[in-house]
Amino acid sequence: MRILWVSGSSDGGERTLIAHTIAPLLAQAGHTLTYWPLTVPRPFIPGGMADVLYPPRGRGLTARIQFLGQLRRGLRLFDAILVEQDLAAEFAVAEVVLAARNRPLLYLLAHYPLGSYLAGRGEHNIHRERRLAERLLPRFDHVIVLAPSVGTDLHERFGVPEERIHSLYWPAPKGPAVRPGPGPAIAVVGHITRMKGVDVLLHTMHGVGLVGESQRGLELHVFGDGDAVDAARDEGRRLGIRLAFHPLTDHITQDLADTVNLFYGPQWMDGTAFDYVAAAAAGLPLLGLQAPTAPADILVSGTMGRLAGLGEAAASGAHLKEFMTDPRLYQGFQQAAGFVYGRHRPERVAPDWTALFAP
Repeated sequence: MRILWVSGSSDGGERTLIAHTIAPLLAQAGHTLTYWPLTVPRPFIPGGMADVLYPPRGRGLTARIQFLGQLRRGLRLFDAILVEQDLAAEFAVAEVVLAARNRPLLYLLAHYPLGSYLAGRGEHNIHRERRLAERLLPRFDHVIVLAPSVGTDLHERFGVPEERIHSLYWPAPKGPAVRPGPGPAIAVVGHITRMKGVDVLLHTMHGVGLVGESQRGLELHVFGDGDAVDAARDEGRRLGIRLAFHPLTDHITQDLADTVNLFYGPQWMDGTAFDYVAAAAAGLPLLGLQAPTAPADILVSGTMGRLAGLGEAAASGAHLKEFMTDPRLYQGFQQAAGFVYGRHRPERVAPDWTALFAP
């Protein structure tokens, strides 16, 4: 099968990393993949891609016209189009593909609970997007979700037929040879925007006494990029918390294992929990917030890691303290993270991915 993989936004490298583990599984199954990033730069090109198309030049209407024209001309070259959820690219691709005769199969890779995301933006801001979602999403041939709750959201709020929704485990990057041990270095991974909640974590660490002589050496390492990086750096400096920023690379599991002792996911909303999976592959115990909706799915309602409710700063701080001071607790949840990684090993999830793309 010839597959065109359309990627609208890199999300600071998150989507690139997810594609980097899925595409090789499909390539090994005999499919030929072409990667089409619509925005640049990308931190790296996902593995498994046989070809890469250049993004449209220019901005705004000019770029959109180029993109739509190139897509229409190229439809006959592919057996399937996979588009990443983007609220712009996915609808544009759907309108072109669904209007074509003898069209290729149309796949959507959904990254977040769309109903919750749109509600957070305010109904007066998203009326057009909601109407497009209700009209187009049920017509996709296949919708891939990386957490079951995202599929439930798309079915109940937007009418996507249940039989077209496929909940698949994301294949985790390869783990390091040596797991980290207890210590004071904490990691946050992903696209650093206001919704990532790094500022909330900083205030939590400061408010519960995780800063000072009692926690000498405490560091927060941020793996990723985004428009809230400068704000996080300034806030860390103001609160007296040492921050280090690192790029999100295709070697993220080794980077984590070499640098930190503990993972924390402070985001307010999450549909993939890709960062939890990458941290589990690195051998890190998992903590975070019970954001809608994927962390609870990935951690089996908190049995594989510690989750505090949104806004529960005291509980979040207590969890961090416990994991840095109790070696037995650390080792127990490190073992639980190993179970999370085991569910996401590429060799275990490959049959489900290849079956979905069977000719």
